[in-house]
Amino acid sequence: MYKVFFNASSITLCSKFENSFKDNKGQLIENEDINCLIRLLINSERKREPENLVFVSSNYEELWTKFRAQFIGITAAGGIVTDKTGRILVIKRFGYWDLPKGKVEKKETLEEAAVREVEEECRITGVRIKNQIGSMFHLYRSPFHPEPNNLVLKETFWFEMDYAGNETPKPQYSESIEEVCWMEINELSRFFSNTYPNLVELMENYLQKTSEKIK
Repeated sequence: MYKVFFNASSITLCSKFENSFKDNKGQLIENEDINCLIRLLINSERKREPENLVFVSSNYEELWTKFRAQFIGITAAGGIVTDKTGRILVIKRFGYWDLPKGKVEKKETLEEAAVREVEEECRITGVRIKNQIGSMFHLYRSPFHPEPNNLVLKETFWFEMDYAGNETPKPQYSESIEEVCWMEINELSRFFSNTYPNLVELMENYLQKTSEKIK
C-alpha cells in the first residue's frame, strides 16, 4: 500500500479494499488507468473540502511505478526529537507547526541528512538517532518550476531521535523557520490544530507506539 498526501487530501494505492478505509471521505476507485489516477489527483486540488481517494488496482505496484515517474522526485529526512523530559522538538514554518526535516544531499546517508537538518534548523548539536520510524510521501507544487509540470513528489524518511544537551533551540531564519520550541505531550493539541495532515498521521502513529512501549 502507498499513500500520498497532497495539500489537505490524500490518495492511497492498494491491491484490495480494507475496512479501515470505510471512514475516509472521498472516493473508492477500482481502475488500472494511470491517467485516471492523475486526473483525480489534480481535481482534488481544486476542491475546497479535502478528500481521501482510495485507488484499488490488482497491479498497484506497477501503477505506483508509473505514478512516481510523472513527478519530480526529492528525498528528504527528518526527526521526531525528544529531550530528557520527553518533550518533542517542533518548528513553525509559513505559519504552520512542522517537524525539522530537509533534502538529502549527494553522498549523504538518510541518517546523516536527518541529524544535519535537525541540528541546522533548530541550532542545536548532539542529536542522536534511536531508530527509523518509516517514510511518507507528500506531493506539492514547486515555485522553481513552471506549471503545469511543477509537481514534486517528496519522500521523507523519519527517525526517532533524542537530545541530552542543554542548548536553547533557535530558528534557522534563512529556511523560513519562525519559531522553534520544545512541546510537552499534553500541549500537542496546539500542534495538531495547526499542522499538515501527513504530520498528524505521523505523530499520532508515533505517540500510539510510544504509549504501547510504556505499557
